Amino acid sequence: MAGIAGLGGEVIAIDRSEQALAAARAMEVLPGAVPIHYLAADLSGDLPDLDLLAAIVGRRVLMYLPDAAKTLVQLTRLAKTRRDRRLSGTRTRWPTYGAI
Repeated sequence: MAGIAGLGGEVIAIDRSEQALAAARAMEVLPGAVPIHYLAADLSGDLPDLDLLAAIVGRRVLMYLPDAAKTLVQLTRLAKTRRDRRLSGTRTRWPTYGAI
């Protein structure tokens, strides 16, 4: 994700496991990759206070949640839409990506 977010972008990596976040922080960052911010949060509860995201990417997440549909509804509220882009006056992709 950090390699595709684009110039001026950022990535927010979320996991409920501090161990998983520590392992992610220890990974080599590719040259030119955007900053990655790591956040411990349990997506089965209330979501952290985040700005709108250009993309939300999840790997091996939904199968571990007690109510995946509820979490998806909450996550869609964080996703920027084409309307958001028109209101901001830009047609480029948004720079903030959330990886869960």
